[in-house]
Amino acid sequence: MRDAELHPRKHAYVLPAGLRAVAAALENPGCVVSGLSALAIYGLSFFSKGCDATLIGEVEKTQFPAMKSALVRRRKLKSTWTVRWQDRAITASRPLDALIEALQDLRDGVHAWEVPSWVADDLAFRAISLIDASSNHFGFTPTMIKEAAKGRLNSRWIRKILQLSSGKADSPKETEMRIISRAILEGPESFPLKLVRDDMRDPFAENIRWAAAQLEDLRLKLSEQVPIYEATWSDWPITIFDLALTALKIGLMYDGEHHLQRSQRDKDASISLKCTLQGWLVLRFSAGTLETLPGALVAAVRMRVNTLDPAA
Repeated sequence: MRDAELHPRKHAYVLPAGLRAVAAALENPGCVVSGLSALAIYGLSFFSKGCDATLIGEVEKTQFPAMKSALVRRRKLKSTWTVRWQDRAITASRPLDALIEALQDLRDGVHAWEVPSWVADDLAFRAISLIDASSNHFGFTPTMIKEAAKGRLNSRWIRKILQLSSGKADSPKETEMRIISRAILEGPESFPLKLVRDDMRDPFAENIRWAAAQLEDLRLKLSEQVPIYEATWSDWPITIFDLALTALKIGLMYDGEHHLQRSQRDKDASISLKCTLQGWLVLRFSAGTLETLPGALVAAVRMRVNTLDPAA
């Protein structure tokens, strides 16, 4: 299992992270559910599937878990929430503090999950993905995160991470699509952290850098969560593009697993048709086709630019 390969002690878990967090809390009265485990209890479980349950307790030093127990860390507690599971009270770090604790755990090598092959800085990419998902789920702002991180995370590092984060991504794959698109349109070297590999070992990283070189003079602006309406008088959108180059009317969408269902496929076809009739060029990607994004975006931009200016 890939999760076990990435686990610091090669553990593999079957039960969902939220249930394991509840079990850990009940097995360790007096401890507080923290970090990724607390986020999982609150409904955010994108990254915690293969990670240890984490608690804060009055221990002399961090207690690393056996296969079925939890990691207990000695930390200064911030504010907590009390949640209930089958009439049992469970104390957990409040969501914002849980995010900071999870980032600390990532920094300390407690947790890891798979990252794309083109990524040069695994820690930074995981932190961006976690902040994206948490901000989308809980409504955190960069200011809130910076304030909560004071004295707990390196301020320069978290500031750079936040420059590459967004609360508008609905899934980790949308985060990945945005970072790839930004790297292409802004250039990988414009990022405050090195995220895209610069060697020849990864073809995808090379494609990103090639695409960035093709479009570097255009300085195109990327927008997120762009609604498209059926008519100027309508308040109900046909769809919302995950990303868009509005000046060129190019929309990008990531289709998750549920888009494989027949009813959703029919709906997607209708959406694409309506958007096309309004002059939009729709680029839809999935887990299996995201690697085509650099070439597709370059081709789409060139086509649009040539249409607007045949002499270009």
